[in-house]
Amino acid sequence: MAGLLSAADLATAHRVQGVASIDSSSEGCAAVAVAAAVAKPRSSACAAEVAKKQPSETSGTALAAVASTGDASPDAASSDPAPNTPQRPLRQVGGQSSQRRRRRAAGGELQADDEIGCLSGGQAGERRSPAATRTPQSAGSTALPVSSASQARGRKGLESADSDEDDEGFVDFGDFLGDGQDLAEDFDAVDFPSPAGGPAAVGSSVEGHDRVPRRQGGSAGRGGVSGRVAAVNSGNWSPAPRSSPPPPPPAGSLKALPSDCVQRFLHLVREGEYSEALKALRKARRAVKGRGCSREAFGGLRALLHHLLEGYAFAGRMPEALELLQGMKRGAEGRLVGAAAFNALLRGLLARGSLVEARFIVREEMPRMGVSPNEASLNLFMDTAARAGPAHLDEAWDVLEEMQARGLRADKYTVSILTKGITDRGDKRRGAAAPRGVALVEKFLVTQPDHVDEVLVNSLLDVFCRMGDMTRLEATLQKMREYGIRGSAVTYGTIVKAYGRSGNIEKVLQAWEGMSREGLEANAVTYGCMLDACVKCGHLDQALQVFSLMKAKCLHRNTILYATLIKGFAKSKDPGAARALHSEMVREGVMCNVVVFNSLIDACVRASDLHGAAEVLQQMAAAGVQPDLITFSTLIKGYCSNGDLAKAMRLAEELQARNLQCDEIVYNSLMEGCVKAGDLQLGLKLFSGMRQQGVRPGSVTFSILVKLLARAGRLDLACQLVAYEMREEHGVVPTRMVWSCLVTCAVKAKDLTRAAAALELLDLEAGAVGAARASMYAAVLEGCLAQGEVGLALSLCFHAFTRGTNDEGPRGFLSTELLRRVFECIGSKGGHQAEATETLVALRSFIGEQACASLEE
Repeated sequence: MAGLLSAADLATAHRVQGVASIDSSSEGCAAVAVAAAVAKPRSSACAAEVAKKQPSETSGTALAAVASTGDASPDAASSDPAPNTPQRPLRQVGGQSSQRRRRRAAGGELQADDEIGCLSGGQAGERRSPAATRTPQSAGSTALPVSSASQARGRKGLESADSDEDDEGFVDFGDFLGDGQDLAEDFDAVDFPSPAGGPAAVGSSVEGHDRVPRRQGGSAGRGGVSGRVAAVNSGNWSPAPRSSPPPPPPAGSLKALPSDCVQRFLHLVREGEYSEALKALRKARRAVKGRGCSREAFGGLRALLHHLLEGYAFAGRMPEALELLQGMKRGAEGRLVGAAAFNALLRGLLARGSLVEARFIVREEMPRMGVSPNEASLNLFMDTAARAGPAHLDEAWDVLEEMQARGLRADKYTVSILTKGITDRGDKRRGAAAPRGVALVEKFLVTQPDHVDEVLVNSLLDVFCRMGDMTRLEATLQKMREYGIRGSAVTYGTIVKAYGRSGNIEKVLQAWEGMSREGLEANAVTYGCMLDACVKCGHLDQALQVFSLMKAKCLHRNTILYATLIKGFAKSKDPGAARALHSEMVREGVMCNVVVFNSLIDACVRASDLHGAAEVLQQMAAAGVQPDLITFSTLIKGYCSNGDLAKAMRLAEELQARNLQCDEIVYNSLMEGCVKAGDLQLGLKLFSGMRQQGVRPGSVTFSILVKLLARAGRLDLACQLVAYEMREEHGVVPTRMVWSCLVTCAVKAKDLTRAAAALELLDLEAGAVGAARASMYAAVLEGCLAQGEVGLALSLCFHAFTRGTNDEGPRGFLSTELLRRVFECIGSKGGHQAEATETLVALRSFIGEQACASLEE
């Protein structure tokens, strides 16, 4: 802009700026002065009056925060300084003091071409063309990529997108602090606040301002950003929870700047003195202006600006940072208010963990300033949401989905974090069978194959392991091989664990052998996964072999490993081997926790060794381990299974005396004991107490109630419970287990009429399909054959096929052998021939001509 001004214009601008009270807390006075010179106002006095009327605000405000250091007015220069305030010497720029240059400008001695020479980094009087003041930037290079600061923090995201502000050509640092006039005059002024009583004191900058973030959004009359910040402050801005400042920019990016200025700036940021740091930044600008603002110097100054913005955000002083950017946007340095500047804010908010503010920046403030969030912006926002806790994971997935829709590349580390948070529940909002995150991560694997690494693959494999989705797990393994990613011991440990949960011992052994072929050595975690997989698959011999290998490497002294083996012996009903392992634990000095003792008690209970269970309980007390709810639940189940309901009830009383709350499992065990003891009243009393304690009964509870009522001869009440009360009074839909229990109890009670009615109601409510439904019909048909109820058997055969759903297939059909026995019974007893013929005609379309012909014979 300076190249467009005449000498008279410059002189007028100098005089206006000299009259106006300009310091770091005045809004855009230099810009006002230049505007007054270009517009040819009625007089310089009028322009000065306009400059004086600009409202003052804090040091974080707009152009004043970076662009306007300002000169003190003549009155201010003559004011008495505040006590203990040292007088600062005038600075030399281009071999001339600020005072001398102002005198020359007032007398018209300094020509416009000389001013241009100073702005572009040359000596005074050196003529340069306007094009020479901006050196085009080479393709692909950046003045200061934000990734420089990010790498110092250890992040390897896609911050290189922040360099998009440099794509239009190298921006002279003059644009960072205003136009040519601002550079010529503003930065020759004193950086720091004027002595008390001078014009600088008129502004709102006060001592200690850096330590007390402003909360009310600036002075009256500001409007715009001040009002907006005040509105946001009312509920969204949060203070900084940590005291450590953000790390400084890489030292290599600051080499072109004076080291003393840089060190002072970094020290002030580290101490939280952001207003003073702003002044130090201006001082660094003046220092490099005299010898020319090179590309390297510009990059360094830009790095310091971003560091300052990140510090503002980290310290919870977002209003000041936004006012700074707003002021720059209004000035000639608006090109620097781009995604890179906002990304600096987002890095500070990420470090502070402030998702609310990050959302406000990306969704509201950036669009309001005409800045489109770039790749790095969305990655930082997504990272902040991902680290904000499980409640905000959906928002992080939304950002990833948005990035993929826009063709942007997501940060693989953040995607790995999100992947670990995937649960096995589907995304109900979209009606997906699998969680939405799975589809998004799988798309990431396809669209960004160069960013897929072992960490991400391991996270995804662990998700499929938890979900039990072996198809997707194997597809991910195939992708891993296609991309040439070599698995680690963690990878194979996850694979082993997944196949172990699915009970596939062959795949478990293949994965174990594959790890050996890769030359990978199993660690303690991998051995543990292998041990657990063998136990889950019921191969204790393989588990003991793995344990022997661990002993040889002295990796066996682990409580979880011993507990896993003890659980395996409990499943195989071998309490002796389980207690032998416990004795070995004591010898090896391995801690025995409540899980170990509970597993030992379970091993004894499964083998009906209640005396051994009592001994383990004594050992538990001697070891100082307190029994928990599982301990009592296991013992109660054991005594109820053995028919000792009295001891089970005493244990339940002891459980409550220890301030433990009975859960559904305990109540179910006690009610099962009542079934064995035939004690209907106690069972109903327990059910009533269960409801009073707020324990919600499940399908297992109602199955036990059906058995309890049927054992007591009240099958009518059992049918009423299933047909009406479960759904209407308890809000529980009868499951296949409940229906099966009711049908079985009716058959055992030889009440085939109620059994047939139960099957009719089952079909009406679609309570069971496929093999489960066929087995219930088969049970009633067996009862009919045992009691010679041929007519009812024929009717059930007809309904078994005609009332079933079309998609059940052969699994929903009765076996040909059972049908043959029914028709043989009809032939041996005689009668029902017409009914049998009609039934065969109806079954022909289901079982085929050949089967019908054999039944006719």
